Amino acid sequence: MEEKIAQLIEDTVHGLGYELVKVTVHGTREKIVEIMIERLDEQKVQLSDCQLVSKNISAIMDVEDVVDGKYYLEVSSAGIERPLVKLNDYIKFSGRDAKVRLKSQVHDRLN
Repeated sequence: MEEKIAQLIEDTVHGLGYELVKVTVHGTREKIVEIMIERLDEQKVQLSDCQLVSKNISAIMDVEDVVDGKYYLEVSSAGIERPLVKLNDYIKFSGRDAKVRLKSQVHDRLN
């Protein structure tokens, strides 16, 4: 579902001047759809940026009916703890420190 939402909204988000960083969907009965964005001009994301993106993508998501049932849409800045999701993220942030979390243990460690 996350991939489908990302494909559905990515062009709109980019056209508004933002990069779509990550889409996360969680919850069982009522879903929460989290959208992380960054500004293409590398300025800090403001509340007004989140409101603009939310307004534009909520209309698309409602028309396409990609999430079954009721959902809450949350648009936020990727922030200082920005996840590295795409190959370009790794290139953009190469040479910087990164925190790595493992999903399964390696040599009896999770991090």
